[in-house]
Amino acid sequence: MGKTTVAATFLGILAMCSSAGIARIAAPDGTLPVIRGSTDPIVSQANIDKTICVPGYARSVRPLYSLTGSIKRRLMKAQHPGERFSEYELDHLVPLSLGGAPADDGNLWLEPWTGSMNAGDKDALEYVLWQLVCSHELPLHTAQNAIASNWVAAYQHYATSENLARFDFRHGSAR
Repeated sequence: MGKTTVAATFLGILAMCSSAGIARIAAPDGTLPVIRGSTDPIVSQANIDKTICVPGYARSVRPLYSLTGSIKRRLMKAQHPGERFSEYELDHLVPLSLGGAPADDGNLWLEPWTGSMNAGDKDALEYVLWQLVCSHELPLHTAQNAIASNWVAAYQHYATSENLARFDFRHGSAR
């Protein structure tokens, strides 16, 4: 199989995974395993009111840029060589606001800021799920599984116009 065929096959698989809401991240050898998403064992349904539902919790557990910057540079070089760093966010598949593991490579992936179902859309989903979990309307484990298994399907199910209006989420606004 020639280089062109391998590259086309690889891009086709990557596009299918991206459109299915499945996050992918490059391993050091350049392969792209599926990101499983991972959670912080400290956070549980029993303690959400003392952890993730406390304002500022996600900020308090977010890894330092000195760690995430090097991860993003490595991934950009492997997955998007020559593209601008500002076009991608290094994202936690299971967000910190839902008890995602802060520094586990299995929970980090490059997410585009543009195109259909982009970082802004996932941010909206994260906010709605956080609101539902913290109001005790949705179990934490259900939210974590929904976003980790297929965030696009979770977006279509939970980030309805009603929920976005109910929780006063506006794309591009800081929370």
